[in-house]
Amino acid sequence: MKPIFSHITLSGLELPVHLGWPDTERADPQIVRLDVHFSFPEPPLGCTSDHLNDTQCYDALVSQIKVKIFSKPFRLIEHLGHEIYQTIKAALSPDIQVSIRVKKQTEIPHLTAGVTFYYGDENNTW
Repeated sequence: MKPIFSHITLSGLELPVHLGWPDTERADPQIVRLDVHFSFPEPPLGCTSDHLNDTQCYDALVSQIKVKIFSKPFRLIEHLGHEIYQTIKAALSPDIQVSIRVKKQTEIPHLTAGVTFYYGDENNTW
């Protein structure tokens, strides 16, 4: 029998963060965009039960992320990504693989699509 793979991706969570190297950049919050990818070792029970208790509550997870990042400023997008990843991993079963992407706009001339940082348990497959 072929294995069944299951993943969930939270896409486009926009969060205001005090982020940037100089103090002036961190002074006002800027919006970063977060994508979170979960890979399950086996399909969640919610696939067959249709009960919230048999899967992850993503609203609660988003709330935990907000509490973590609203509590302090970040100089680097890499540090922000690491902190978000650690928050998510602490809230989930250890066998669930997590990968995140954090994207911010920048004022660097000609860099129109911003900067994206990837951090996770899987090689970047996005």
